[in-house]
Amino acid sequence: MDILLGRYAEARLEAMTAEELDHFEALVELPDPDVQNWILSPGAVVDPDYAPLVAELRRFHGLV
Repeated sequence: MDILLGRYAEARLEAMTAEELDHFEALVELPDPDVQNWILSPGAVVDPDYAPLVAELRRFHGLV
């Protein structure tokens, strides 16, 4: 998760709004297995609160 979330953060952190940063930080606090499954498993059911961010993470890493 450090690689998946860290690379995204390095690339996007400076451009994030305060709201986006808060949302990203909330995602980072979730259990790693859940977040990893959401990002790496195309058919995973993602918590609707995080679905747009997970979709962006998947696009960022070329997983879509």
